[in-house]
Amino acid sequence: AKRFPSAYRWYKEECSKYRTQELLGKYGIFTPQSAGAYVSWLYVAEYPGAQMAQDLVLKHTDIAIEKLLAGAKLMGNRGNIHSPRINAGVFQVPWEQTEAIINRHIKNHDADWHVWTL
Repeated sequence: AKRFPSAYRWYKEECSKYRTQELLGKYGIFTPQSAGAYVSWLYVAEYPGAQMAQDLVLKHTDIAIEKLLAGAKLMGNRGNIHSPRINAGVFQVPWEQTEAIINRHIKNHDADWHVWTL
């Protein structure tokens, strides 16, 4: 939110337009006005910090990553993703489980995914 305030506002607006169940397994992408990177997010739980079963978080992560990388390809972008260890924080999913999903998708889409440990 601090680094990309416009993207965060757009994310909050998008979340308010739909019921949570309609967003699960989808992704959002914000194109900044200035040159640089796209900002995207995955909708994998009912709300940040939701106590959802880990298998459901992983299921929605799997679907959302597939859609994100397919969407990037349609936009002419090979897929060069930078992220923290998603799901491992507030959702308490073991990182190795999410990492396996990411690795499968980047192999299928010939994409790059750089993980930052915060």
